[in-house]
Amino acid sequence: MPCKYAARTILKLYFTELYSRVVKYFLKHLIISIPFNDTTLRFLIPTKWVPQIFRNLDHVLVSCDYFKLAYATPKRGYIVLDIGAFIGFYTIAAAYLVGKEGKVYAVEPNPEAVSLLITNIKLNKANNVRLYPVAISDRNKVLELYIGYYGAVSSIIGEHTSKYGGIERIHKVKGITLSTLLKHIGIIDVLKIDIEGLEDRVLREAKDELWRVRNIVVEIHSDVVNAYDIETLLHEAGFTRLVVYTASDMPEQIIVYGTRA
Repeated sequence: MPCKYAARTILKLYFTELYSRVVKYFLKHLIISIPFNDTTLRFLIPTKWVPQIFRNLDHVLVSCDYFKLAYATPKRGYIVLDIGAFIGFYTIAAAYLVGKEGKVYAVEPNPEAVSLLITNIKLNKANNVRLYPVAISDRNKVLELYIGYYGAVSSIIGEHTSKYGGIERIHKVKGITLSTLLKHIGIIDVLKIDIEGLEDRVLREAKDELWRVRNIVVEIHSDVVNAYDIETLLHEAGFTRLVVYTASDMPEQIIVYGTRA
């Protein structure tokens, strides 16, 4: 795996209650550096999302939850589609792994997260990233996005956002279907999906276009979606090897990996 477990030592400081209070009081933003593969990635983060954002960082770039299997890990020259990019933890890591020969398409509907994502793309000189500030849904129409007090929890499903910290505001956003995006991009080497409870609806809508995807990583939010249903859907769509993984510290979040190889 490309993640550096030494990064966990770095995060120990940020997880402390005292540190969280100090940075929130004195700073609006913080730049954190995280070892990854043979480089160091840098991210601008808002301190109002501390400490939750460090759990997300741990999830993606320390515990390496999207990179557990070799076939699900982006490689040089790959085309990657990151749906639910947030502020770029996976996007930037994937952009580094695919190199200048590859491409990462990042989709994120939360406008505050989009602004931070743009900054983090520039901060890491990830010139191979293309950003789509839209919501992936099962409908091509303007939608209401329920943005949580913690920005990573923003969903078309208001009940889901309410469960994880509450709704800060509602934002109108352009919604497009996954099938529309897949037709536009073409063949995808790795598709990563983290869309806060819409996994089932989005994948069902795009089922006939999933042949364009070689490998897939889906984060399932079990308060809304049944993991077995996703596993069955992916199998029916031609993903012959499927692995289901649940992190011990986040049992409500289940990750399904699939490949056609």
